[in-house]
Amino acid sequence: MPQVSRRAFLITGSAASGALLVGAGAFLPRRADAQADTPQRLNGWIEIAPSGAITITVARVEMGQGTYTSLAMLAAEELDAPWANVRVVAAPVDIDHTNLGMLYSPDGLPGPFMRSVARTVIGIQTTGGSMSVRDGWITMRLAGAAARHMLMQAAATQWGVPLAQVTSNEGILLDRSSHRAHYAEMVTAAAKVEPPKSPVFKTPDQYRLVGKRMPRIDTAAKVCGAATFGIDVRLPNMVHAAIRHVPSLGGSVGKVDAAAIARLPGVLKAVTLPNAVAVIADTHWHARSALEVGEMLGHIRFVGPSGAIDSGAIDTMLTQALETAEGIELESTGDAARALTGAAKTITAEYRLPFLAHATMEPMNATARIQDGRLEVWTGSQAPDFVRDAAAKAAGMSERRTTVHTTFLGGGFGRRVETDVSAEAAALAKEVPGRAVQLLWTREEDMQHDWYRPAVAARLHGALDAQRRLVAWQSRVAAPAVIGPFLRRAMGIPLGTFPDRGEVGDAVTPRYRIPNLSVTWLPVTTPVPTGSWRSVSNSYGAFLIESFVDELAREAGADPYLFRRGLLDDLPRHRAVLDLVADKSGWGRTLEPGRGRGIAMHECFGSIVAQVAEVRTTAEGGIRVERIVAAVDCGLAVNPAGIEQQMEGAIVYGLSAALYGAITLGGGAVEQSNFHDYEMLRMPAMPRIETHIAPRGGPLGGIGEVGTPPVAPAVANAIFAATGKRVRTLPLRLAGIV
Repeated sequence: MPQVSRRAFLITGSAASGALLVGAGAFLPRRADAQADTPQRLNGWIEIAPSGAITITVARVEMGQGTYTSLAMLAAEELDAPWANVRVVAAPVDIDHTNLGMLYSPDGLPGPFMRSVARTVIGIQTTGGSMSVRDGWITMRLAGAAARHMLMQAAATQWGVPLAQVTSNEGILLDRSSHRAHYAEMVTAAAKVEPPKSPVFKTPDQYRLVGKRMPRIDTAAKVCGAATFGIDVRLPNMVHAAIRHVPSLGGSVGKVDAAAIARLPGVLKAVTLPNAVAVIADTHWHARSALEVGEMLGHIRFVGPSGAIDSGAIDTMLTQALETAEGIELESTGDAARALTGAAKTITAEYRLPFLAHATMEPMNATARIQDGRLEVWTGSQAPDFVRDAAAKAAGMSERRTTVHTTFLGGGFGRRVETDVSAEAAALAKEVPGRAVQLLWTREEDMQHDWYRPAVAARLHGALDAQRRLVAWQSRVAAPAVIGPFLRRAMGIPLGTFPDRGEVGDAVTPRYRIPNLSVTWLPVTTPVPTGSWRSVSNSYGAFLIESFVDELAREAGADPYLFRRGLLDDLPRHRAVLDLVADKSGWGRTLEPGRGRGIAMHECFGSIVAQVAEVRTTAEGGIRVERIVAAVDCGLAVNPAGIEQQMEGAIVYGLSAALYGAITLGGGAVEQSNFHDYEMLRMPAMPRIETHIAPRGGPLGGIGEVGTPPVAPAVANAIFAATGKRVRTLPLRLAGIV
């Protein structure tokens, strides 16, 4: 049970894995002389107004994943509050709202990565790694339980009865006699109560909200247009900025005739940044037009690097790493090399995956203003504290005099954990003191200056014995690191150091029980900026593992589902998920010619997901994905409706990448520019998706990212079942399959 003090609390406990659970924050009750007609904040998360409205501060951002709903549910559950009274606001950048899940969930991210994070964890307020609910499971429940205790104690004192006689029921305080009061009536007195040292949590049989299908708390605002995204921010006397980055990797800004550009319609100023030129104008259209005209007329010139890199050169670098690099040993069990030599049958396969862009629906943007010695930034960011630090540095301001206002995010997927656009907006705000500047990237800028999911090449060897059992697995995976320069600094990983194994970790290591196993990561340095992309390294690790285990099953003459099942004897949760998806998908039922099913399973972020894809060949010789069935074990399902939505979104995201996604380079520049040449899954191609949630099994797992990794291998394996053609290169579009 958590131990709580007056000003701060430290939560400790033991997870099923033996990991230490740690959480921290501060209780900030109102002053004793606070007015009775003002909202009362009982702690850093919960405020109750005289009207009865309950405002819950949520520290993880809402980017479509349902975080506002699920975290508010946890607090409201323990507060025993009526759901209809609950409102949510985004947390300010504050130590109270540190993402403590980044410390206490080694099941979600590898240990070395966690230790890197821990070096500077205080202040990291990042939303990512499918950590939101796992972090809130402690902090949000504690806040609600502590607040309810304080309300009950206030009522007991006022009524002159023992605390044990006071109960709560959906925002109403009661005792065994006739006393009855709404929370709002007691909140002023409750704010003066000493916070409990050991708040009592509800038991699962007492839950009214947790485990129920709850509607999204942000839906109404988004449907009626009241929700404010970063692109919607409007401030008095605001100006607009557009930006053009150096087109080629390694290039630089050459000539900029700022005076000539300033004479164009609506333009206030042209500004040269370290790797870009920006124009500030009265409207975004004027700013964008001035950049285009300025470049066309020669007022803006960029200098390309000598020996510009292209996709062919990067592919060669990956191949060379496979051939010669030593790399980092991620896993070594038994003697894989010896087992391969003496095996009855061996199989080798090589897989390649491209760079991928995030392609968030809301273009990248940020608004900044420097006024009265303070810097303010309005943006939708997954890491508002990183934004504060980067923006302050760019503007030459103190972090303590910098405020970040977090809006809704029109998609993040890891892209909005980076701070480049906010730093640029802050630098531009210096040029027009007292006025807010909204910087909006075009889709082309976003597509060609992203922090991309790494390109990957991998070579895998497997061995079967005379009884066709899997006895050896050896894989070498060549790929750039996934953590960009800013995040490496923020997490205490020195720039230029050899990448930490935690940057890839377990993502490329099979969970199956294989007696002789060797997995090696070969870090490759390329000029292409890389960063976190939904599910991070798991997005390619699952494709490598699940494609290869499927090939091994076919080589063994075994059913791919049963082959996998036989490798999970001592992993009952994995086996249960695999059985669930096989059952719900109708695995084993005969399909007509030209149709096929493929299966894949992956564990990441503390959850286990299995998927079955069903495909059919088309009259034109292509492939259509018709159905995807998913099974997931994420521990307790806090909001089953939200889990289903997240699985659907993750599957669509992963399927888009599997079918179409590829960032290529030519002449040192990214060749894709918009959705005409970086396609998304469209409605006519959308498959039916079914999600089945396993009964509560292990510890609480994540959900936001876990649905993406199995999609590509499930589809690729289904294509083999339907056509006999083995897919080892993505996307399928480039392989001529769709």
